[in-house]
Amino acid sequence: MSQSVDSYLRELLKVDCVSRLDGYIDRLKGCEEPAFSSYIKDYLERNCISLSSLQKRSYIERSYFYQIVRGSKHPGRDKVVSIALAAGMTLADAQIALQKAGGWSLCCIDPRDSILIYAVNRSLSIAETNSLLEHYGEGRLE
Repeated sequence: MSQSVDSYLRELLKVDCVSRLDGYIDRLKGCEEPAFSSYIKDYLERNCISLSSLQKRSYIERSYFYQIVRGSKHPGRDKVVSIALAAGMTLADAQIALQKAGGWSLCCIDPRDSILIYAVNRSLSIAETNSLLEHYGEGRLE
């Protein structure tokens, strides 16, 4: 699925009958959605970030990090947020990463998620993010 979600939405909104919806759905079913590990690898390549530097900035234990990138381990929500922060992702990219990893998203009406959205949007470090989370009694990124 090389198109952006926005372009798929634009296309879907133009569908004006069930037969065209059938075609759209069939096309979606034929698309292989990249896994979280593929998304991260592609993101790093596009942004000239090395795996080793991301691993160090993410504070994720080295062997576990590489298992995530290989796709042999599935990260929890906080690990995905840590990777997004360490990679300097935009909020949109972080939301895509969360979706690909586990169908998650950050929700602006949840206090903890609001702090994480603020941190991603302001490109805060993991240490700065954890400090904010602790300040508001929300617990550190695990």
